[in-house]
Amino acid sequence: VRRLVFLSSHGADSHMSALDKAAAWLQRNTRMRVASPSGAMLEGFLTGNYDEPVQQYLGRAYSQAEAVGLKGDVHGAGWETSILLYLNPDLVDQNFRYLPPHPVPRGTANRIRALRAHRGYFGSPHLATAQLGEAAFEVLCQHAATTLSEFCALPVRHHRKLAATARKPLRKRDHA
Repeated sequence: VRRLVFLSSHGADSHMSALDKAAAWLQRNTRMRVASPSGAMLEGFLTGNYDEPVQQYLGRAYSQAEAVGLKGDVHGAGWETSILLYLNPDLVDQNFRYLPPHPVPRGTANRIRALRAHRGYFGSPHLATAQLGEAAFEVLCQHAATTLSEFCALPVRHHRKLAATARKPLRKRDHA
């Protein structure tokens, strides 16, 4: 294997950090070229870096409620519900329409306390629509495809220190 990409749609900071650390370790210690773009993509999406292409795909600007409510949307709320409404609407209980906004508190200590007693979502699930889900999904897929194409266009790594012949073979030890 000369190229390896870690992709995840689960945006937990600890999970993304683990993938990034694994990719960095493999990149340093093997001849593989390794990437872990998911964390940066999800962070960029949730912080609004993809708002313009999503709105272009929609063919309209966000409504006032969407512009405000989707900005703090990070877990099980408007974006994720919208994507699921687009991909598999039978899995979505229609009660999401009646859930109130539940913003993410600012500050690390407040976030940790909120995670212990949250409602199962952070954001505004009531804003979800299949149209928003389609736009978000397609924009994310297009960005992922571009990122992967650029990654695959990079040259294969050759490094004398990391050549397979430079490694010591593993030996079985006699434990008798």
